[in-house]
Amino acid sequence: MLAKSAVGIQIKNISQKGFAVFYGDKSNKSLLVFNPKGEQLWHKRVKSDADKYFMLTSGRDVYILSKKDYVTGSTAVLGGYASVNNEGDFEITGYHTADTTVETHIALKDDHGNQLKVISFENDPATGKPYIAGCIIDSTKAGKYVSGRAVAKCPYFGVFTININGSKTADMVKTFTYWQDGTLDGVSNRGKFAETDSYVKFTYAFRDFNGNTYFAGPEMIKRVKWGSIASSVILAPLIVVSPFIVGLVGTSKCKLTDAMLVKQNGQGVLSVENTIATTHSRFFRPLAPVPFFDTKSFYAVNNTETKDNNLIIDEEKNITVYNVNKKKVVRTIPHKDGNIKIGVYPAKEGHIMVSEYNKKEKYTKVSIEAL
Repeated sequence: MLAKSAVGIQIKNISQKGFAVFYGDKSNKSLLVFNPKGEQLWHKRVKSDADKYFMLTSGRDVYILSKKDYVTGSTAVLGGYASVNNEGDFEITGYHTADTTVETHIALKDDHGNQLKVISFENDPATGKPYIAGCIIDSTKAGKYVSGRAVAKCPYFGVFTININGSKTADMVKTFTYWQDGTLDGVSNRGKFAETDSYVKFTYAFRDFNGNTYFAGPEMIKRVKWGSIASSVILAPLIVVSPFIVGLVGTSKCKLTDAMLVKQNGQGVLSVENTIATTHSRFFRPLAPVPFFDTKSFYAVNNTETKDNNLIIDEEKNITVYNVNKKKVVRTIPHKDGNIKIGVYPAKEGHIMVSEYNKKEKYTKVSIEAL
């Protein structure tokens, strides 16, 4: 899962090698590799003017995903406006720890030059190699992705997965799935899925042990406000009042419903894997920012022994554990049970950490549980 990160300091283990450290500030950034004893093996200056950085290690390779941020538009918020940043402008840089001369820089775009929005940058549970997954950005709608109306007009051409099998450009295997031309079965050119009659705002992606990528996010439905239309028709003779009512309350409304899981196989075929029952938002105006109503966060817990993939959906009231292999919810954990507040976090492979805070007796209990 991508975390919001400026430079700061990031530390990652390197299998049978030691560990990598990436640190710095806006003007100076460094990547260092140490052996298990803490002895420095090499040091590289990272020349980049990006605003965010995400480091990942895989085998003997170190990868840095960087992103530039800038304002591309604005959105209506609480009677005013807030600036909206770009979603693309990512670059991946690969380093090989055994050969400091190997350094590859690749701007993340599709074969048509479209920018890519990254929602996942992790190691594949089956191969141990990195992958990048996310959405293909429609450049004509850059900055128009926040509101319900924007989601319904679809700011993306489709989804993508890039498997990184080495630190060179030739080692990247790209899979792009497009729906913008209307030829993709089950998905309209605006990204509406026929099976669920809904849109989806993908916020997370993960891989299984069979070479498939799963995209997860909240479903969004858009419905007509018949009451507003009826009022407009009734008051049609009042030429000034009728348009005023329509403009004030609108003729449609949006709502976030269940979590949706969509699978992209190795050939780029897209299918709805399942919908997972979660808390629904109230209806909101199409111009309202969708993140204001989205309480869901996602992450995956994998088990290499059983080849199980579990999707964790964390909401305001409950934590839901969905087993991808069994295609069903295997556990629901409330955030509050009497005086106890419960939190669930990733732990070692195939496990979660459950934290229980007893507000009345002022103690915290932590346990590691297998899925």
